[in-house]
Amino acid sequence: MSHPVFDISGRTALITGSSRGIGRALAQGLHDAGCDVVLHGRDAAAAERAAGAFSAWVHERTPAGRWGRVEELVGTLLFLVSPAADYVNGQIIYVDGGMSSVL
Repeated sequence: MSHPVFDISGRTALITGSSRGIGRALAQGLHDAGCDVVLHGRDAAAAERAAGAFSAWVHERTPAGRWGRVEELVGTLLFLVSPAADYVNGQIIYVDGGMSSVL
């Protein structure tokens, strides 16, 4: 059972791009936390071609030395959609393995 300040049961979330990757992980995390989730997705073939993308550059320049795992975004998402963040406004929360600190 989650802490009451992080209780999102009974809320509804529309997650675009939820058929795979980040969107799917975030949708699963919200669902597991008690949120009703509406899924939406498209074919990602073009995005994958671009990502072939970019992968080596990320590994070389991110202090974590790796791509993030989509599951690592769920905690921040749950915080932002829960009552725990009701007084949080105008913030940027980087979940990027330190990449923004070296760019």
